[in-house]
Amino acid sequence: EYVDFLLHKLSQIGVNFDKLLQTYLRFSPEPEIGNQSADWHLETVMRELGYGDRWLELRQMVPKGFTKIEPTFKLLEELKHKFKLALLTNADLGVKEELDQYIDYLKYFEVVVDSSVVKLRKPAPAIFHLTCERLHLMPNECLFVDDFVENIEGAKKLGFATIHFTDPGTGVKLIRKILYE
Repeated sequence: EYVDFLLHKLSQIGVNFDKLLQTYLRFSPEPEIGNQSADWHLETVMRELGYGDRWLELRQMVPKGFTKIEPTFKLLEELKHKFKLALLTNADLGVKEELDQYIDYLKYFEVVVDSSVVKLRKPAPAIFHLTCERLHLMPNECLFVDDFVENIEGAKKLGFATIHFTDPGTGVKLIRKILYE
């Protein structure tokens, strides 16, 4: 959602979507493993695209761009009493805490594995194994849900059941189907 929001806002000021996405992804590893901040990431991307003077303006909009997707949060509320839930995120350093101030989502998860803290990022097998270790589960006992296909493929190779989450309505139905049927 963070990336979608940024892409939408930047496209409004005339930045080419494909170039923006490529630039964003090119600089993603450093903040996602905690070597740089989210601010560094955004400023670097904007400078590369020729909009270096506008990065702070966009940065001030970022927290307001997060929205609580109700079907997903309703499902989390339901599942937290029945299953061990983990958040495995490739978030830029500091973004997870900032987002939680706006939509209070960390309370749903028994385990949080943040790439910027553990210095690993999806789809590296080590971050999946670390998450399983913290949950005291094996990969074949877990359902991994993600919006990036490369992360889904990485989890499948390790034995996870997976759902490629592309739409909240469909994703919530698939999760319920796998967990309850």
